[in-house]
Amino acid sequence: MSNDNDKIFARLWKLWAMICKMIMDGKRDPRFVATILQRIVDGIPDTFTHIWKTIKIGNGPLTGVGLLSRLVRGGCSLEEDVGLVLGSPNFVVSSVAQTIDLVRVSVEQLGFAKRTTYAAICKRALEFGLELCPSDVGLQLLLQYETQPINDYFFVASKMITCADGHSRIFGLNREKDGRQVLLTFRNHPHWHEGLDPNQELVFMLPKQGSDG
Repeated sequence: MSNDNDKIFARLWKLWAMICKMIMDGKRDPRFVATILQRIVDGIPDTFTHIWKTIKIGNGPLTGVGLLSRLVRGGCSLEEDVGLVLGSPNFVVSSVAQTIDLVRVSVEQLGFAKRTTYAAICKRALEFGLELCPSDVGLQLLLQYETQPINDYFFVASKMITCADGHSRIFGLNREKDGRQVLLTFRNHPHWHEGLDPNQELVFMLPKQGSDG
């Protein structure tokens, strides 16, 4: 048993030395490392494994137009740019029926204290073992998240969908003060190079149990 403990402590010291070196080399944000360590000390449940919502995909219309029709019939409102996304050949509707688990985290929880690019946010989330959502999750959430609170607002992290105007977009959801649910888009515009605020929340997908990812 003592030999096993010695190995564990040796591994801990090695990892700590590696972390310190990465901080000194500028490869890790010290505030991010401090946040993670504090989370361990406080015993806070891991944000990145807590299931926020479970939804079904691939069990409805198999085209963007079909999903759009269901949203409109259900009384949902659509931002103007939504049509550009749904009309893009890069927008794919899941064809296999399955259940997926989603987590919801803020940019700050991912370790960023200031506005951060979408690419950097996704890279950090993947380092935590999260996955990008299929491109139709935003629409499915709008259909399946009827209890969304007033003024609740978030983006769905997926691969950026390139549209006919040359810009790339992802979906977002908002519940307006009048109770309407609105499907939004976030455009990866050059003027928005500063990215998303630390308090902005995004939804990612948890890997399937038993997967290697």
